[in-house]
Amino acid sequence: MYVSMIHLRLSSHRIGEATRVWRESVLPELQEQPGWKDASFAVNHAADEVRVFTLWETEAQARRFEPCSCFRELAKLIALSCGNGERAIYRAGDEPAILEKLKPFLSLN
Repeated sequence: MYVSMIHLRLSSHRIGEATRVWRESVLPELQEQPGWKDASFAVNHAADEVRVFTLWETEAQARRFEPCSCFRELAKLIALSCGNGERAIYRAGDEPAILEKLKPFLSLN
């Protein structure tokens, strides 16, 4: 399994809009992608940060979702951000650095 993580910084008044784009556009299409297993959209309001986590069967599938139309929807989230966003792909269970990056979001509902 592979985790793709996208980190966005949004101004606080854009987080609601980003959440709507995630629920209405991005997540439904992600669920149709080959190899997709799960996804999460985590918000840290105190830091105006959003992290998008997607879980895939293979690394190739984790990388391949970029050209699909849902990535264009995800680009809408990035367009709302205060920068271009950062993306990293990790092999689940093999990369301790991912736990460090997840700490601010582990207690969110």
